[in-house]
Amino acid sequence: MRIINLIVVHCTATQGNRTLSPEALDLMHRHRGFNGTGYHYYIRKDGTVHLTRPVERIGAHAKGFKCSNVFVESWYQTLNI
Repeated sequence: MRIINLIVVHCTATQGNRTLSPEALDLMHRHRGFNGTGYHYYIRKDGTVHLTRPVERIGAHAKGFKCSNVFVESWYQTLNI
């Protein structure tokens, strides 16, 4: 296993009345040119944690910080103020 020095947390920015399945997240990333979900874990709004990329594979979405990190994608509700 590679050495992990940092955990990067991203958010899906999904609207509060919508859900995003791990499969839909994967498809979104493939449409953006990635070869699958760029994050290692995806936490859904119900708290369910999904492994979406093997930890042994380098993640995506944090330019310059990819080699020694684990990426977590988390759902959160967008507020309209």
